[in-house]
Amino acid sequence: MVSSRLLKCSTVTTLLISLYCDNVRAYDWQLGYRVSSERYEEGNNLFFHNTENYLGQTVADFNIEHQGFRSSISAREQWRSENDNFTPEDEDKLIVGEFFLDTSAFDWDFTFGKKRLNWAVGFGHQPLNLITVESNLATGVVIDEGAWMISAERYSDSGAITLIAANSKTQQESNAVQPKGAGLRYYELVGDWDLQTILYHDDVHGMNLGGSAVTVVGDAMSYHLSTLWSEKYNKLSHSLSGTHSFPTSDPIQRDLKSDGFQFLTGVNYSFANNVNMIVEYWFDGRSASHRQWQDLFDAGDAQLNSTEGMALLSAEREFFTSVNLMRHNMLLHLSYDSEPYDIEFDLQISPRDKGAIGTARIIYEWSQNHRSQFGFRTYTGSERSVYRQLPNEFETFFRIEGAF
Repeated sequence: MVSSRLLKCSTVTTLLISLYCDNVRAYDWQLGYRVSSERYEEGNNLFFHNTENYLGQTVADFNIEHQGFRSSISAREQWRSENDNFTPEDEDKLIVGEFFLDTSAFDWDFTFGKKRLNWAVGFGHQPLNLITVESNLATGVVIDEGAWMISAERYSDSGAITLIAANSKTQQESNAVQPKGAGLRYYELVGDWDLQTILYHDDVHGMNLGGSAVTVVGDAMSYHLSTLWSEKYNKLSHSLSGTHSFPTSDPIQRDLKSDGFQFLTGVNYSFANNVNMIVEYWFDGRSASHRQWQDLFDAGDAQLNSTEGMALLSAEREFFTSVNLMRHNMLLHLSYDSEPYDIEFDLQISPRDKGAIGTARIIYEWSQNHRSQFGFRTYTGSERSVYRQLPNEFETFFRIEGAF
């Protein structure tokens, strides 16, 4: 009798374990980790003083997929320091990057939930990232968040059409401009050209009309361009000049402007020795003009010698928060791919005021799906360049990341 009961119990236990294992195998899941350390050296500038000189981050990522469902959740802890006094950051520590369902019906593909979506073709700047934002030039850990959306997409033999409604609100930048809107995208392969057109209306920029084109030239080179027109946009301006007469209120104005225009063009060339090169130029008409920047610097010089003017310097830091500080921008990206080391170098140039940001990094894959990265970034150029007025002159960074 006892033996019979034990046999039944063993059978049930085995069945439960088998069902559990089959259930787990039905899900594709992954655990990951990311750690970064960034140390900054202050520059000699007009507007930033006593800035933080260290940022440390640890992130644990959990991703799971099952039958069209995907969820990406990150747990993050941050530490900042000023003069080596470390303090934890009181930001969101549990961040939902993605949480969506992909499904199909009636020859259409549907998406419901929070998803990362990137229609851009640029590397240094991405005008067509209207819904979600990603950065290719970050030094520390970045948790990219998707947007809450409902979309429907249908494919043809040579293209696709997408209808979408989205809310770009994120956990990490709750105070930033986060538009809600709807629109459509049309993609078509015409000969050797990948073409797309985007029409999107949101509650911040009104109507947005953009497009891109990508083609391959020969065996080693590709060419890309993208452009975006926005019906309206928010622009910062100031009422300062190089005099000792300063406004008594906030010197920075936030104006609603019309006809914002962005344009990017570039080439990607692959050499036979595992070296890849990207060269890009982009224009952002929403950015401050060279004359506005020089007037701001003249005012900053005068404010340093005035008790009345010193109080305005902190307010003027807002001028350095634009997506593109300069209207005209150039980027050179070089990468060398080998085993197990990769080397990358980026040089972003502001040709109007001769400012530059240089970044070099070496990436070492020490095990499958595990790699470390070390590099530095320097802000240089003429004394009157915008990049020389940023809070830091030099940065070293270290990252380690992996997945199981």
